[in-house]
Amino acid sequence: MNRLALLVITLWLLWYARNKKVREANLQTPEQVCGFIVSYYRELELIAPKLQLISSTQNSLWQAPDPPLVKANFDASFSMLTERLAFMAEAYAVLHAIDLLADLGFDSAVIEGDSLTIIKKLQASSSDLSEWSAIIFEVQAKAKTLRNCFFNFTLRASNQVAHIIAKDFSLNSGDRFWVEEIPSSALHAVAFDCRNLHPP
Repeated sequence: MNRLALLVITLWLLWYARNKKVREANLQTPEQVCGFIVSYYRELELIAPKLQLISSTQNSLWQAPDPPLVKANFDASFSMLTERLAFMAEAYAVLHAIDLLADLGFDSAVIEGDSLTIIKKLQASSSDLSEWSAIIFEVQAKAKTLRNCFFNFTLRASNQVAHIIAKDFSLNSGDRFWVEEIPSSALHAVAFDCRNLHPP
């Protein structure tokens, strides 16, 4: 990564913070904006080497798992939180995903998200001292109760449905659950994924 990338990220997040203030009257503190810039830049630095090895077309499409596995994609939406809280939100999203899989009776699953930091921590056998390590430990313990459980990193482009639902949820208060249906805001992304699974 280089200074140009940092400049582009900074300009993009400043514009995002400006839009949040204008459209939602949500003023971000300079500390929040700076924390998110640093967090985003660090995550890009971590995934940059991997992205060079990945075919962008192959991984920009959502892919169904091989039977008998089911896939649960997760994402969290946050409004310019600090790095610590952003990772905690992602960790809680994984926890909710694994709880939902267990509640629905699935015992073989792939849990996939676009937070490389969280996926790496879930795949690691050693624990760390991060503030979200207790959540990671709980997810890992629940994963051991399933017959098969894999944690995979994916690009944002192939995690669009989860991203849209998380963003839609963040704009509304209270718990919401969708069973055999999805919010209308995600219909286009689902249709796109289905077209790629079963081309005409």
